[in-house]
Amino acid sequence: MNELHLQDKFLIPFFTNKVDGLAYREVKANIIDENSLIIESDLCEFLGTSDINKDNYKKLLKKYKNDKAKMCLELIEFLQSN
Repeated sequence: MNELHLQDKFLIPFFTNKVDGLAYREVKANIIDENSLIIESDLCEFLGTSDINKDNYKKLLKKYKNDKAKMCLELIEFLQSN
């Protein structure tokens, strides 16, 4: 067994399987900007789906007239400035 076979048959399915694995999503390797270190899609998804943030996320989204992209962009700019 070589490394690619191990990765394709065992590791990737374990990380991405929602039932028996960790339910991670496989994404492109170059999604992080060298100046930012924030994965925008993960941050916005976490804020929108986690139990702690779900209600506040909906309230904030209403202030942005349901424009998720604009809200996430401004949130990331705020995080980077502080």
